[in-house]
Amino acid sequence: MAKCAQIKSEHRSEAVLTGSTKGQVNHIFKHSGINQIGTSKHEARAQIRNDLKAAGEDTSKHNLAKEDGIHGNSTRDAYIKIWREFLEDQKAENGKADADKLTADDVERFLAEKIDQGLSRRYVQKVCSALEKFETALNGLANREGRPATHDWQNALQEARDRAVKELDKERFDRSFRDPKALIDAIRRNDHQLV
Repeated sequence: MAKCAQIKSEHRSEAVLTGSTKGQVNHIFKHSGINQIGTSKHEARAQIRNDLKAAGEDTSKHNLAKEDGIHGNSTRDAYIKIWREFLEDQKAENGKADADKLTADDVERFLAEKIDQGLSRRYVQKVCSALEKFETALNGLANREGRPATHDWQNALQEARDRAVKELDKERFDRSFRDPKALIDAIRRNDHQLV
């Protein structure tokens, strides 16, 4: 299980998330305030809308979603899978084992890879939404621990969304293999080689 160790000195106070990728993600989900499973999404959005109006801020669907937590089990499962994939990628590519050290540049690189892979626009948008919620969760955790919320990935996320709209097909159902013959040849039992 991941632990969040508080490091304090005269000049700084920062949390260091330690442990496995899975442990870090679970810790962030549980302790950031993003977990709203079992509560009414409709009531939460109505309250957020009222708060945003009172503050004179934009009440667009995007801003409501950005301020809200995760209310559904399937959304939680999908987003946590993407959060873990992102952390594992950053650990492998950049040696970043601490989720709190992630930057907008890391987000930009990760999303650029997804777009370059030619995935569907819908999937890339889902990854953007998941990472936006991860940003919210990391900032929520920092606020709850009395640290400054320093994650701001909005520009990187918007650039990826814009690029996905321009470059990717809206629906992409191509699940073909690059070398189907090699795949079939790798199947050892002849009765499984139906193609």
